[in-house]
Amino acid sequence: MAKITVTGIAQWAKVFEENRDLDGYQGQWQDTDGRCTIEMILDQDNTDRIKASGCMSAGKDDPEGRGRAFKFTRKFETPHDWDGGAPTVYKPDGTTWNFDSDGPIGNGSEVLVELDIYKNKQYSTVTTRLERVKVMKHVEFDGTSGISGPDPFTKDVTSGSVASAQTNNVELASEEIPF
Repeated sequence: MAKITVTGIAQWAKVFEENRDLDGYQGQWQDTDGRCTIEMILDQDNTDRIKASGCMSAGKDDPEGRGRAFKFTRKFETPHDWDGGAPTVYKPDGTTWNFDSDGPIGNGSEVLVELDIYKNKQYSTVTTRLERVKVMKHVEFDGTSGISGPDPFTKDVTSGSVASAQTNNVELASEEIPF
């Protein structure tokens, strides 16, 4: 049907062989040895381009109010050599990204993606496949998974006292069982 490009903010970019999602929800992607995935926050113009292309995804509102969030995927193993594997990822200067030397793509990076949107005759639906990614403005991956401050599990506590665990200060009614 169409190849389109959209720009947006990358979230959870797993677009390399080394960091692809091997399982998916409840193991649904195990039969294709995983998928390369990227969630993108798109502004209204890019959202309109997605909708006009025939893509079946409507996206969802970004909780931070930055636009609409869409998830794009690419099967890793397929019967064909042209539609599987990791998408080609490019640096801002147009050279190929190298996961080992350049690292993963961090949340908040500005990216341009190419999508192939086509009719899937097997399922009578429209399918969207991630083809290529260009990192326009890179934000380094920090690996904290949402933890603010130093990771309490990797912090060195051998020379001092261990801080007490934080509690949620939730009051229980007298008839509630706390477990």
